[in-house]
Amino acid sequence: MKKHKKSIFEKLILIIKKNIEIYPDIREPNNNSKYTMEEIILSAFALFFFQSSSWLEFQTKMEKKKALSNARSLFGIENIPTSNHISAIIDELDPNLLSSIFDDICTMLVEENIIKSFEFLGVKTLLIAIDGTHYHSSKNINCEHCLTKTHSGVITYSHSALVASIVSPEYNQVIPLMPEFIQNEDGNKKQDCELNASKRWLKRFNKLFEEYEIVILGDDLFSHEPFITATLEQNHHFILVAKDTSHPIMYKYIEDNEPTELIITTFEKNQKYTYKYRYLNDVPLKKDSELSGMNWCEISIYKGNKRIYFNCFVTDIKITNDNVAEITKAGRSRWKIENGNNNILKTKGYHLEHNFGHGKMYLSQFLFTFNLLSYLVHTTLLVCDTNYKLLYEMSSSREVFFQEIKAITTFLYFPSWEIMLDFMIKASNGEESDYNPLEAS
Repeated sequence: MKKHKKSIFEKLILIIKKNIEIYPDIREPNNNSKYTMEEIILSAFALFFFQSSSWLEFQTKMEKKKALSNARSLFGIENIPTSNHISAIIDELDPNLLSSIFDDICTMLVEENIIKSFEFLGVKTLLIAIDGTHYHSSKNINCEHCLTKTHSGVITYSHSALVASIVSPEYNQVIPLMPEFIQNEDGNKKQDCELNASKRWLKRFNKLFEEYEIVILGDDLFSHEPFITATLEQNHHFILVAKDTSHPIMYKYIEDNEPTELIITTFEKNQKYTYKYRYLNDVPLKKDSELSGMNWCEISIYKGNKRIYFNCFVTDIKITNDNVAEITKAGRSRWKIENGNNNILKTKGYHLEHNFGHGKMYLSQFLFTFNLLSYLVHTTLLVCDTNYKLLYEMSSSREVFFQEIKAITTFLYFPSWEIMLDFMIKASNGEESDYNPLEAS
């Protein structure tokens, strides 16, 4: 008998299930134990995977009517819990439990040779962009991990997180990694901040991609001695935005010395583009800085005679005429975590800033992490699953694509992910599929 070859989707669900096995069951014995922890967590994930808060309700109706459901066939969920039950349980689960799922999916992407396509600035070198993002604000809804800000006697409660993604100037997709939450801890009255979260993230992330050289990309907030020192302590490199307004000593030094200049002219679609680079090695980051080997570069891009881009970076990588273009290209790809990660999550169907539920402890953070995890799974399918990519490219937009998948799985039953994709592709092409979901549903 020929052994069934697991699909990418099946492999991803198995990764999630394997990691769920180690999650603690925080319930009292014989209390609300109708559903397993696996069913509860997979059900929560399914809501974000299909980007629909009502998807499970329709699967429950399908189950009662036909004794079939896509929750079971696609995710292995035998018993479907209610949304309220899901929220009550995961409110008490630390979202950091999900970090091993992110790590294992990244390991899978290495094995599938996907990570190799993200290499830049040399073989076995990855660019990791980091950025802070805000996803909750309320004067009423709050939990013990909320950040607080008081203005005119009114307290505003909020949630933020430091997010990180593998990026490449040559690749449209980004690979989201486990976030680090910016949160208040018990007994600590001092507000947490993006910089402190970034240092915690560096220590936790250091165990992932040990065989790779890592280059951290970030905005001007990070191009200061505390974060740079923390980055170097983890044996990572960095390319960070460095504004003149926040680095007066460094820019005075640059002004007093003569940076090397390089001009490259190209023609793209009969349009002239001029790239002007300036760089200087071994600059002081600040007065009496203990850091050495800090190098500065500047890029200006002109379309004809009009400047269309300008930025400056500081890096620990020695800059030469041979690599200044690549270094600034890498630095510029930092924007992908904003446009290719945060913006998509907030405006392209993931509704990152929507209040899916807040809870008293971890619910808000857990659901935020599930949103990121669903984005990682979607991205993995897009770069690894040929039929998924084909179907995605048939749709007019990301939102329409997920609306179509949500609609078809809401009302029609499919025994597997591959059969569903095959049916949708053939239906889009006006072809008949070997499987007729109307007979089953």
